[in-house]
Amino acid sequence: MTAKTITRASEVRYFPGLRVLRVYPYGNRQDAYEIDLDRCGDYRELVGWVRHLSEKTWATTDLLIDVMDAWSTATGKPVHHW
Repeated sequence: MTAKTITRASEVRYFPGLRVLRVYPYGNRQDAYEIDLDRCGDYRELVGWVRHLSEKTWATTDLLIDVMDAWSTATGKPVHHW
């Protein structure tokens, strides 16, 4: 299966066949946080993941934006920018 990179930093990847987002700390392909889109299908669950990731020392603002953008692309649900 080929991963589809849908973020500018390539630290978040969407795997359509698995229905997961993988977040790679420091761009390290050995370790990944995996977000199961079947368990992260609404905004409340997305906010929970963003909050969880934001507590990590390696999570940058750009990475969190990439997670939200990747989730939006994968689910087809918009993430509104105010």
